[in-house]
Amino acid sequence: TSSKNKKIKISPANRMHLMLNKDEQIRKTTQKNWINAYLDHKNSLSSLLYQHIKSISIWSLERKYNSTIESLINEDKVDVKLLETLYSHVKENTNIFVKYKQAHKKFFKIKYKKQFKSWDSYLPLVKIQNNYTIEESQSIVKEALKPMGKEYCSILDKMFKENWVDYCIVDNKRSGAYSIGNTYGVDKKLILMNHDGKLESVSTLAHEAGHSIHSYFSDKNQPYNLSQYPIFLAEIASIFNELMLNDYLINNTKDLKTKFYLLSKSIDDFDATVRRQTMWSEYEFNLYNKIDQGEAFSTFDLIKEVYKDVAKKYSSPDVKFNKDEDLYGAIMVPHYYYDFYVYKYAIGYLVANYFFNQYKKEGKKALENYINNFLKKGSFDWPLDLLKKAGVDLYNKNFYIDAFKQLEEKVDQYIKLGKKIFS
Repeated sequence: TSSKNKKIKISPANRMHLMLNKDEQIRKTTQKNWINAYLDHKNSLSSLLYQHIKSISIWSLERKYNSTIESLINEDKVDVKLLETLYSHVKENTNIFVKYKQAHKKFFKIKYKKQFKSWDSYLPLVKIQNNYTIEESQSIVKEALKPMGKEYCSILDKMFKENWVDYCIVDNKRSGAYSIGNTYGVDKKLILMNHDGKLESVSTLAHEAGHSIHSYFSDKNQPYNLSQYPIFLAEIASIFNELMLNDYLINNTKDLKTKFYLLSKSIDDFDATVRRQTMWSEYEFNLYNKIDQGEAFSTFDLIKEVYKDVAKKYSSPDVKFNKDEDLYGAIMVPHYYYDFYVYKYAIGYLVANYFFNQYKKEGKKALENYINNFLKKGSFDWPLDLLKKAGVDLYNKNFYIDAFKQLEEKVDQYIKLGKKIFS
């Protein structure tokens, strides 16, 4: 409901628009009613999740795996040590995210003359140019990826000239964006997206182009049986392109607000993909293990305690989880039904970040390594072995230390710019 008591129906299609509404009452009731729609069915959803995990647990333990988690990560030849390494390093660096969020709240209060509330999360702190044609989007992506070299850029040109991308928003078109898979022998790695003219669409184009060119390279350089790379490796190329685009845009604008926005977006992406996905993964990890041990979690009150214990470790020390609405994430994430894989998003982002940082240090040499020893390799080897040959060791603490050092530098730049803008 709005401040004028006008009722508005909430749907997946309009929810984000409502969360950006200038009317605080609309934002507040949209968030609360959206969450309450899940909580109205909290025990049914909890029971459904429990039964889903329990059935996998029975299957795994009957086949003599030490744990369900072991059975689910075995397809990538990954071990529990990798998960524990990821969890520990992300939790150790929670303070960086806390520093960022505290600065955001401070700048929000200066801009909007009010205390930040959870339903204010999507309100922008700055206004930037946000109107790009498809041709402008293509041009920006080409310039951002120009350092990738002649071979990579020739495929990108081919993509745009041969119309691999469906941009147009039409009735009944699927939402989101996708790069087609499983098309060995077909040159056109088609992309479906909904280009709305905003900077986010430019980023989406770069992201999906990363997927498609990864598939193109894999198919051209590997036999059919080794060309289809696993989910563990699937997000690296797309996130790498986003990092290249963000870096290009920051370096090619003198506008402080645009730089501030771009830094914020990059930090938010890191937060959403690394911190949040890792938190969800550890929650799943604990829930699976408890169910393996015969504990029953068929009600929301039981399942939310597992979630709460983990969420605390990835949040500010002063954050309190006292209400069901603070913990509805325990039951509402669709990824929970796809067999324990959200940690792969976090790994993908961190690996892309590593390749990008190597490029910033070593230039062309690092990009050649990235293309030849990663993009062209498909599933030539098991994921961890393939990455190690490209210079990435996911068990090495320095891999994580460097990633969070780069993140903190971005947060410090964000705070420095914010103080100038909101002085």
